[in-house]
Amino acid sequence: DNKKIPVWILWLQGEAQMPELVRHCYHNNRKNFPQEKTEIHLLTQENLFNYIRLPDVIIEKFNKGIISVTHLSDIIRFLLLKIYGGMWLDITYYIGKRIPEEFFTDQKLWIHRMEHPLWTADIVQERWSCNLLMGPAEHKLFRFISDALLFYWQCHDSLIDYFVLDYIIAAAYENLEDIRSRIDGCPYSNPQLFVLRDKINEAYDAGVYADMIGDTTFFKLSY
Repeated sequence: DNKKIPVWILWLQGEAQMPELVRHCYHNNRKNFPQEKTEIHLLTQENLFNYIRLPDVIIEKFNKGIISVTHLSDIIRFLLLKIYGGMWLDITYYIGKRIPEEFFTDQKLWIHRMEHPLWTADIVQERWSCNLLMGPAEHKLFRFISDALLFYWQCHDSLIDYFVLDYIIAAAYENLEDIRSRIDGCPYSNPQLFVLRDKINEAYDAGVYADMIGDTTFFKLSY
């Protein structure tokens, strides 16, 4: 099967409106995906509905400010992954080196996980990530999350918690054995995920950078 794996990146305002750091991440990252295996889709408010349909009530609540851009993005990403599969990459990731083709040869569920939690108070405990993940269309986890998010926002006009998405994943993880085993089966990776963010205002040092990308490909930044 030579079908390319979609890579979904969202910036609703479009490329022309990207802040400098976001634009730099976007252009850098395009170069680091293997073109033979992947197809990058930049989602904007102009093209988003070429890919998905949202219930009218969700659009109405977004237009009224009840649903924020952040939480609309949660709905969008899991609908896209449910329908098409592929990889979701938050636009503020910086890819430090070319991703090998082999990474995309097996389209099973892959979620970024870290061995040592950086924050001990949250529900996630680095067991999964909502902003860097990949899997096949119609995966049970993607169906569960997208259905739960749509149901939540059709029933409620406010957030029970800012991280409601993580609590939905936790509900799946703790109650569905096959989901838990799939997530636990994802290898730990990118241990220096936040190191570049912490060094971003320092002078460039080739040795330090070489050390960072030795065991880490994806770096999470913030604009």
